[in-house]
Amino acid sequence: MGSIVLFNSQRNFLVLCVVLAITAGLFAEVVQYGFVNLDDPYLVQSNASLLKPLSWQTLFAPVAGLYHPLTNFTYWVDARIAGLNPWIFHLSNLLFHLFGVAGIFLLSQQLSQSVWVAGVLAAAFAWHPTHVESFAWISERKDVVSVAFFWWALYAHLRERKSITLILASLSLLAKPFALMLPIVVLGVEYTRRDSVADLKIWIKQNRTYIFSLVTLSLIAAIAAVLAQDEVRQSEVLSLIQRLERTPGQLLFYFNKTIWPVNLKLLYSTEDLRPNSTALVIVVFAIFASVGQAWRSAIFRRDLFLGLTFFAVTIIPMLKIIPFGDHTPVADRYLYVSQSGLLWPWARLLATQGSWRWILRLLWLLMLSFWASGSWLRLADWESSLTMWESLLRAEPGSRHAHENLGRYFIGLERPDKALEHLRLGLTDTADNAQNQAFALLRLGRKMEADKPLTMAEEKAPGDPKIINLRGNWYLDQGDFKNAELYFRRSLAASPKLLTELVRAEALTNLGVLAYRKGEFSKCLSWQNQALSSLPAYAYAYHNRALCLLKLKRNDEAQRDYETTLRIAPSFAMAHNGLGVLALTRGNLAAAERHFVDAINADPNLELARTNLALVRRQKANRQIK
Repeated sequence: MGSIVLFNSQRNFLVLCVVLAITAGLFAEVVQYGFVNLDDPYLVQSNASLLKPLSWQTLFAPVAGLYHPLTNFTYWVDARIAGLNPWIFHLSNLLFHLFGVAGIFLLSQQLSQSVWVAGVLAAAFAWHPTHVESFAWISERKDVVSVAFFWWALYAHLRERKSITLILASLSLLAKPFALMLPIVVLGVEYTRRDSVADLKIWIKQNRTYIFSLVTLSLIAAIAAVLAQDEVRQSEVLSLIQRLERTPGQLLFYFNKTIWPVNLKLLYSTEDLRPNSTALVIVVFAIFASVGQAWRSAIFRRDLFLGLTFFAVTIIPMLKIIPFGDHTPVADRYLYVSQSGLLWPWARLLATQGSWRWILRLLWLLMLSFWASGSWLRLADWESSLTMWESLLRAEPGSRHAHENLGRYFIGLERPDKALEHLRLGLTDTADNAQNQAFALLRLGRKMEADKPLTMAEEKAPGDPKIINLRGNWYLDQGDFKNAELYFRRSLAASPKLLTELVRAEALTNLGVLAYRKGEFSKCLSWQNQALSSLPAYAYAYHNRALCLLKLKRNDEAQRDYETTLRIAPSFAMAHNGLGVLALTRGNLAAAERHFVDAINADPNLELARTNLALVRRQKANRQIK
């Protein structure tokens, strides 16, 4: 068996290099972005397995109700290279996106035998604004990895490399069960390459083992995906009729966003499925243009059939007629692969003869420029949790989801005042919101106020280990050590469905804080070590361990833990304050002042840092007087 020849000419190679270079340049900024508080904590930041030796059990175990062992392996490799630093995860996402761009280029060139078609379709896939979500969001790596191998599997199929196709299809399915529809797509491609259904039947008969293998792989992946699902990630309850009724709106939404991708949002609701005048005009024009061109050209009819078949087959799972995942009826990322089917017949016209093809090329160039500029603007929304949720507020003022997650974001920054402002505008009827409000109030020292939302959280989610743990904190703040320990141990004994390592680490570090409050500093150190064993990148445990080490006069070790805390969470105000205290004890007033200023910048309400800063400045003034 001969090797696959990737490029038939230097021109093909040059065009692909240009598309890849523009894509890399357009999106290079993403490498500087951080994690966001939507799924990233579940899949990466609090996924302790990424910092532990690889094992078959952890590799193939579902994560947060999702089965994607290959994607999880790529996360593990990233963590081995650079720890849980977001730049490495963003870089990998971008590289997999580029790998997918190369795959669709070669696939399109093989199908059309035209570098124009291949270049345009690859550029559309690379630069379309609806695709930014898939590669700019670390947690959506499963999309970019699965789709990249999906394109390459189809290309290997066209080159009649069946063994390679099966390997690549397996990799796609291991990254995400998206390629379940690959056998149907293969049959659609083969049908358009033949003159009749009879010829297709002959091909099927000759390739029964190969087709059976593809179908078997898809069935295995489907079963694994179903078994990995749990009630934590299930969709809202809608009847089959209700799900079917919203299908026309979903399809209209996707047609519209393909051609005119404006007013994109992170989260859509059923309200966004209502057609507007712009969407109707775009879709009606596209339908008339398609029908008119199909009337004139048998080749276009074949390409239109292939494109619409590809779109339908790959978008059907995303319509959630069979419910799965969250309750979002539509999402930008659902178009990551399906959209190419809608664009295929119009890209194929570039390979036809006629003077008007130059007009078509100009129109494509304008459209690609429009999409690329939209993607560049859309990319900035993914810089951080703050920019992401603020972008949703701009698109949907008053969004409760945006306020809810901004509240969580400010809790992570140790800014309980700002967190409380947003949480009170968020999803106030949920246990999570009540728990987070109680947490923020405790951080603000408003213990009695915290009792009401905490009690509400306990009523809505009895047995939730995070809420149990927070009640332990409430007792700890009251000085009731007995009940605090009781609740921390109850939380430790629970079995959460998500964030297992994080929940365990929270309970362990709080038992350490309890020991600290009792003056048992060696016990405190032991509990913090156990917390870090459960979750090796837990900033709170490093900070709390530093406090224990300070009491044990192990200042150098404490400094290392404070520095580690800030590497994980650069805005951790109390860690900045701790470094300032250490510098002050060593007489380094300049360093102490710098750390206390950093602490105040991170949390303007941290009175302890303001007091310490005033002390340092008085000492500096006294030195100057002397």
